[in-house]
Amino acid sequence: MQANAFVLGLLTNPAVVGLFGGAERIIRAGISMLQPLSQAFFPRVSHSAVKDLEEAGRLLWLSLVWIGGLSLIMGATSFLAAPILVNILLGPGYESAVPILQALSVLVPIIGVGTVFGIQWALPWGFEVPFSGLVVLAGALNLVLAFLLVPQFGGMGMASSVVAAEALVAFGLVVLFLRKGGSLWPLRIASTETIHEHSCCLIPTLFSRCTTAASSSVNRSGASRIKRSGIGISGFETMVQPTGHFRCSKRLLHLTPVSFCIPVMVVSSMKVVVFLGFLRHF
Repeated sequence: MQANAFVLGLLTNPAVVGLFGGAERIIRAGISMLQPLSQAFFPRVSHSAVKDLEEAGRLLWLSLVWIGGLSLIMGATSFLAAPILVNILLGPGYESAVPILQALSVLVPIIGVGTVFGIQWALPWGFEVPFSGLVVLAGALNLVLAFLLVPQFGGMGMASSVVAAEALVAFGLVVLFLRKGGSLWPLRIASTETIHEHSCCLIPTLFSRCTTAASSSVNRSGASRIKRSGIGISGFETMVQPTGHFRCSKRLLHLTPVSFCIPVMVVSSMKVVVFLGFLRHF
């Protein structure tokens, strides 16, 4: 969200940027309140993903209730109290920011859902590749819609493009969750075997090959170490079979910071290219 005002400044006048930037800062402050909850749930969900699938499902449900519920309350509050918030936090002269704030208030529950299914589910289960792909796709959609809507609708056009991009990420994560065998009502996480059966995802071939290669590498290296220590291979297979998928996911989880730098760098580079393209006309 931080770069949206910059992109808006390339397409319209500073007055519109000021209105959008003020409304965006209010929404960003509300979204930041979700981070402590997400950080509190993430270690427990990640640990349960390896140890206890039922406990992981229970924690995911609790995170959806708390994060989703809080984000829904904050979104509804910012929508209904937008005139009051603008008057108190931005002051006189920002009355035109009220509809922009109301449009951006939809972001709060959308990001809440995306946080639950992205941070609390996709990362512990090793699905950061499609997650990163959704982030890159949403960044591109944000830019395209901004160029189409901002010249005609100003700040409301930028707000609409941001909401559409975030909705794409949240919707894509929910679809991924369902395609991996999960259930929304009642909320249920698919077992390891079901996840393997539903191995098609947004980037099926790439992710399937990466997962298979990583699993084979872990199993071969683990088998060789256990064989050298004198434990039979049959005992090793019995030991790793229930959690073979999560061993692979645990390895992939260590790559999460690096993998998420890539989509952020790609989106930032796209915006820099757009900026340089505008400079050439002056």
